[in-house]
Amino acid sequence: MMFLRFRAPKARRHLCVVLVAIVAVISVAVRAQIAQSATSSAYGESVAVTVTPLVGATATVTSGPLPTASGTAPPPYNVTNTVASVNVSASAAPNSGLLQTGVLTVNAASAVPGSNTTSATATVNSLNEDTVAFSGLFGIDATSVQSSVQIQGTCGGTLSATPTTLIVGGQAAGSLLGVGGAVSISSSPPPNFILLDVAGVRVVLNEQTIGGDGATSRSATVNAIHVFYTNAPVPGLGVLNGDKVIAHSQAQIQCPPTADVALTITDSPDPVAVGANLTYTVTATDNGPDPATGVVVTDSLPSGVTFVSSSQAGCTQSGGVVTCQPIDLSPGASASVAIVVRPNTAGTLTNTATVTSTSADPTPGNNSATATTTVVAVVPTTNEIGLIALAVLLAAIGFWSLRRGGRGMAEA
Repeated sequence: MMFLRFRAPKARRHLCVVLVAIVAVISVAVRAQIAQSATSSAYGESVAVTVTPLVGATATVTSGPLPTASGTAPPPYNVTNTVASVNVSASAAPNSGLLQTGVLTVNAASAVPGSNTTSATATVNSLNEDTVAFSGLFGIDATSVQSSVQIQGTCGGTLSATPTTLIVGGQAAGSLLGVGGAVSISSSPPPNFILLDVAGVRVVLNEQTIGGDGATSRSATVNAIHVFYTNAPVPGLGVLNGDKVIAHSQAQIQCPPTADVALTITDSPDPVAVGANLTYTVTATDNGPDPATGVVVTDSLPSGVTFVSSSQAGCTQSGGVVTCQPIDLSPGASASVAIVVRPNTAGTLTNTATVTSTSADPTPGNNSATATTTVVAVVPTTNEIGLIALAVLLAAIGFWSLRRGGRGMAEA
């Protein structure tokens, strides 16, 4: 039995290698762009306090959030805003002086997708924060107060958060602090440090909240100073409820759902005879962890075959390329299509199919599969050889008989 093999010209093989490399680079670039999204925001101050006076109607004191800066990437952004100063008082007590500041500056920025970072910063200068200025209960003065947060990392790897608070020249004073009535504030207080929690007034420095699993998402929020009022009595005024935030920063990186879509291909029979049906079974599987959307299987049939049929109505052939309509797969689910072709010549067939999806794929190396099939020439069977020999013998006898008959007639 003779096997005929054929090889593509060397230049064509080199071209195929180059094209595959280009496709791989483009695939990686696209994945990098959709790998994650980022948000960040910051504001200098926010006041929302309800004053229930000893006499008269309840009043609500609000300010901010201001100034604000925020953004969502991609595309990258860098936003900065500034307010010259803030002065917040209760209308029930015009000289109450709940909050006074100098310049407030905020920034929100992200380099995604070029660099996997997002950040926010809020700075408040010349801070004078009082529960109520004339009450002497509690207040904080500082040269400057700053909160900042940065999220960086890669989806599927490690996403880390770095929230910080910096308080320069911080001093707290007031009768609620007890003996002495004054303390210096650390320039870098530990996370969620409770400076005061007395008589309905709770003061938290470097208040931090960190979320996400660190692989598919990470978020962080930091308030440099957060003052809470819960039925806090103020002599000569009434009762306070609500809160004040000084220097707020927030940032987040969110990864899209990821689905490892893998492809396999089998051929049957192998070897196959010229002109016989050859079936390729192509199977796409979602290995998770999330559902795969927009899954498309494509099979560029090898030259030297004739397309016969596809087992799926959604898979059609045009110009030697079988393309299946997009489908969605849940984690662990598979979908298969049987593609039947008929080889035209003996040799070796190499068939490579690919799969793509609109979900981010953490393992692109298994998005293609190849089947190699040996095609053999048709060889007559023993019975066929016997029939051929018999036919030849009968033809020879007939020819001999005709010659004898013709010779006898000539002699007569």
